[in-house]
Amino acid sequence: MTCEVASRGMFARLFHAETRPSGLPTICQDLVQCLDMSARSPSPEQLRCCLRTVAALLDGPTSTASNKNALLSGLLDADMPLKMIRVLPQLEFEAAKDCMRLFNEILRLGTLPVVDYMRSHKQILQMLFDGCGDAEVTLHSNNMLRSCTKHARLVELLFEAGFPTGLIKLAQHENFDISSDAFCSLRQLLTTCKTVVAAYIADNHETFFAAYHKLLLSEDYFTKRQALGLLAEMLQHPCFEEVIPSYVGNDKFLQIQMNLLRDSSKAIQCGAFRVFSLFLEDPPPSSRVHQILHKNKDRLVRLLGSMGKQSDEDFAEACIAAVDVLQALSPPSRTTSTRSSPKSKEILPPKVPAFESLPASSQTSREQVPLNDYAFPFIQWQGAF
Repeated sequence: MTCEVASRGMFARLFHAETRPSGLPTICQDLVQCLDMSARSPSPEQLRCCLRTVAALLDGPTSTASNKNALLSGLLDADMPLKMIRVLPQLEFEAAKDCMRLFNEILRLGTLPVVDYMRSHKQILQMLFDGCGDAEVTLHSNNMLRSCTKHARLVELLFEAGFPTGLIKLAQHENFDISSDAFCSLRQLLTTCKTVVAAYIADNHETFFAAYHKLLLSEDYFTKRQALGLLAEMLQHPCFEEVIPSYVGNDKFLQIQMNLLRDSSKAIQCGAFRVFSLFLEDPPPSSRVHQILHKNKDRLVRLLGSMGKQSDEDFAEACIAAVDVLQALSPPSRTTSTRSSPKSKEILPPKVPAFESLPASSQTSREQVPLNDYAFPFIQWQGAF
């Protein structure tokens, strides 16, 4: 590697660092000077050369473990992660990418030291989140964030800092680059360290799902489809067993999935069915869920029967199994209904006309069209009052 430099001594130290371990602290200071935007700094090419060389020292097969640890310690002592994120918006794209690579190498090598560093420099997380919402650096910031999600202790810090709800909001951003990168980061945050994530959601399920369901109700098809698929993936994984009871016991969540079953998109219908099937336990997980399933079971049976006929064999079998469960569903006991009625008035949204209460002409026209060919988004299924 060759590059023209303003200070030959500085870059000579970089290139010969592997054979001169005593010079590693000086190299860290040299890199700090390269990133100092307020001073007379090297050219973008020189900065990139410096960043790539230091990253190569951390990643190079010829660097010894002791040299790598010494360099890592020097980079943290010099506040290099903080300085790189701070100047990220001021760098050219390729230089920002080299900062991203060095940041990722630091995380890869030093989990425990980096966690301690992050705990004492919590402004880094806020700066990283701000970068995720900046169209100029969203690609680099989200990549750095996804590197953090590979370490359970850093995931805990991200949850403490409110990253799940923050990324959910960014996933609804009007800028496509910001929203798509944010959702990729959200997916990795929720699926990489599943045990940590499941424990957090179990303790904060109301707050988390209140925010997450906004993605399911989005008018954007891709946002809705991706969010539904991610939700199904999470709830069907063994690590999230503790989360399922609180989810399937909530009748509002059931109604969201029932409405998504009526979406015009087959992909969304299938995703909704994967989640809806979790509510078909025996016995039903809550009295309210029992009441709603029983009161709407005839319509659900017709809908699932239509979906099964237009799908592959495996999905058709799953629909048949769900239909069998619904048809065998016994009426809720009168004692249970009476006991749950005060609560139902608080949690149910205002009642709207059910399917059967529409004019006869509307019913006839709908019955002439296959269920998968029309949409009834956000129409309230009949609740139990």
